[in-house]
Amino acid sequence: MQFALRAASGNAWMGRCSSVSIRYVTSFRELAPAGSATAAVHADALAEAADKWRFSHAADVAPPIGMATTFTCPADGDGGHIYSRISNPTRDRCEALLGAVEGTPEKMAHAVLYSSGLAACFGILNRFLPKRVAIAGGYHGTHLVLDQLKRISSNSMFLTVPLPSPGQVPDAVQPGDLLWIETPINPSCHVADIAAYVEAARKVGNVKVVVDGTFAPPPLQR
Repeated sequence: MQFALRAASGNAWMGRCSSVSIRYVTSFRELAPAGSATAAVHADALAEAADKWRFSHAADVAPPIGMATTFTCPADGDGGHIYSRISNPTRDRCEALLGAVEGTPEKMAHAVLYSSGLAACFGILNRFLPKRVAIAGGYHGTHLVLDQLKRISSNSMFLTVPLPSPGQVPDAVQPGDLLWIETPINPSCHVADIAAYVEAARKVGNVKVVVDGTFAPPPLQR
């Protein structure tokens, strides 16, 4: 609900709040005493309240890119965007589309966008916090991230071991380990059997499988 709040200094501003006394603004005329700056920023809210379709993007065939970095704080208990580094409409929409494309007919995937591949690498490793990571060659940046995380943990986590073949996983991997499979791998483009690795990891139990599909996203590897 839009409103004007009169501060102690006498200047009015527009915003949303649920914990202070508020005076609701219902017409453009009421914005005049607040000054042209306030009206220039917030007058469209009244127009939107009267005709919600005028500024809505719900019917856009090609949704616009959201450029806002901050959003009006939602009321307590209500969902909503707060800061673009946490979420924004453009990224949420893209994640929903990628989740559908990279999922299966039975279950949609949960996609999370990062600004770079190494950021995604860092994020997934910090999510699982493995003590050991079974990894082959592949992209050197992944190994640099693992080395950094290992140093941060005083060599107590993120220890790297050679990636075994799927048939050797039960003898070479322990519960709590993580299998890092880059496929097709850089630079040879060798393609790993993801399904075989997943099945072997399930037999061991509590073994995570991460697939770096930079050269071939999930729809190309099914």
